[in-house]
Amino acid sequence: MNSLRKANFFWAFSVIGVFLAESACPVGFDLVNLKCIAITSHLLSQHKAETTCKDMNAHLIFIQTAIDNTAVLNYASNITSPMWIGATCKVSEEPTKCMWDDGSYLSYSNFLPDSPNQPLKGRWISATCDLAEYHAICEVNK
Repeated sequence: MNSLRKANFFWAFSVIGVFLAESACPVGFDLVNLKCIAITSHLLSQHKAETTCKDMNAHLIFIQTAIDNTAVLNYASNITSPMWIGATCKVSEEPTKCMWDDGSYLSYSNFLPDSPNQPLKGRWISATCDLAEYHAICEVNK
């Protein structure tokens, strides 16, 4: 009987733990690979994307691993256009010259080689921030 109580307690605790993990993100954000993210429904310039994320108490997403990149790509599978992330290349498209919006250098990048006719499939491109309009991927710090 005692082991049955332990099993019931463990099951209840597990269910509560899963519920709390799922509800850890603010309303409008989804948990994707331990990141709370949301994608804007409308197209924005890079500046407006930053402002929109800030208005949501968030920032443009920092993608720091290939696993994060794949998880975000899968989450955004219904979006067909490029999306803004929180990286800026002020000097050139060289990943060593690019920084995240918090001022840290990229330790991971997934820039598309010079192949303009290739589908993106999760690869990154550079765009003119004030001219291009894309969806924004916003991230809330947990």
